[in-house]
Amino acid sequence: MTESKASTPLMRYPAEAVEMLKNDDPDTRVTLHFVRGLVKSGVVPSIRVGHGKMINYYDLLDFLTNPVQMTQPNRYGQIRPVQE
Repeated sequence: MTESKASTPLMRYPAEAVEMLKNDDPDTRVTLHFVRGLVKSGVVPSIRVGHGKMINYYDLLDFLTNPVQMTQPNRYGQIRPVQE
C-alpha cells in the first residue's frame, strides 16, 4: 500500500470504525459507546454529515495508541456551565 495516512483519511461513522477495529483485533474492549464519547468530548475530531458525525479512523487509532489524559476540574458544590 503506497498511500500515506495523512494523504488518504479513512472517514467512517463511529459504528463503522468500531467494526474495523474489531476486524483488526477481535478481542478489543473498545465499544461504540466509548468512541461516541471521544467524539462528543472532542478528543477525536469529527465532521457532521447529515444527522451523524464521521471520524478519521487513523485519528482514532492515534488516540488509542497515545491516549491523552483528560482531567475534570473539581467543581464540587458549584453550578456547572451548560455544554452544547
